[in-house]
Amino acid sequence: MSLSKQRTLSNLFSGKNFLLGIGSQRAGSTLLHRLLSRATEDVFMHPVKELHYFDSLFRIRAPQALQDFSSAQLANFQQSRRIESDSDERSLPKVLQCYVRTSRILSTRRIEAVDYQDLFRPCLQGSEWLGEITPEYMLMNNEQIVKLKDIIGSKRIVVILMVRHPAKRYLSAFKLQQVYMRNPEEAVNHDQSALLEKFKMSLRSDDGWNHCQNRYNCFAETMKLWRSHFGDNFLVLSIDQLVGDTYAALNNISEQTGFQVDQKAVQAVMQNKVNDVGLSISLDDEAHELCDKRFGLMAQRLNELMGYELTL
Repeated sequence: MSLSKQRTLSNLFSGKNFLLGIGSQRAGSTLLHRLLSRATEDVFMHPVKELHYFDSLFRIRAPQALQDFSSAQLANFQQSRRIESDSDERSLPKVLQCYVRTSRILSTRRIEAVDYQDLFRPCLQGSEWLGEITPEYMLMNNEQIVKLKDIIGSKRIVVILMVRHPAKRYLSAFKLQQVYMRNPEEAVNHDQSALLEKFKMSLRSDDGWNHCQNRYNCFAETMKLWRSHFGDNFLVLSIDQLVGDTYAALNNISEQTGFQVDQKAVQAVMQNKVNDVGLSISLDDEAHELCDKRFGLMAQRLNELMGYELTL
């Protein structure tokens, strides 16, 4: 279905505000989602942390990948919670009912037939703000952003982009690639010198994976495009801010939204590492030189936009 034919199927968000996290991968979006989910009651963050609705709708990501992943999520949840009947499902807290219902919808329907707003049932009441975070959203083009605004349909949408030093983000993505779909112990026990050489080989490469990573580092271009649509309702935070001065970072969001943050809940969240793959790589001089060659100018431009030097 073309963008012109895709339509908003409901007005369930009428009178609501919406908080949308658009990325980037390996730049703190999971931590942001956890903080907003647990440290404030002023927003309902969808329990499926990455809905992948818009990137699937616009074919940035293959829709079949979303169906397969959602099916696996649903099966794993039902097994772990021993959900065997509709009655078992109805006995769950509403937030978990939303999780199950969304996973079922996304695993069984073509993405064009899914009503985005309907994915937030049965948790539409009680919160003036709703929200979700999916890193691939930062890859949308102008026409897709226009359609996203129409589909969400809230009276106000605040967009948050998480950024990170491009080389640091790339290294984090590389480490995730080494453990993805593998036994983590196998990756951790890899010979460190061999792993370092593999990282340097990756830095010299121009394959499909690297092209994808380049797009997730296009922070300046993403800022310009999304700010042109959302103006003062577009907010940029770095993972350095979120980890190094969490309260100040959350205060930036509160100034935009009016959220009240529970400091004890923030402390509880920050005590646990989020998305740590358990793999470390010590870079040598050659690796640093390759990083600087590939990401130096990009990092300099991002530092200028942020007004401070991001951590490498």
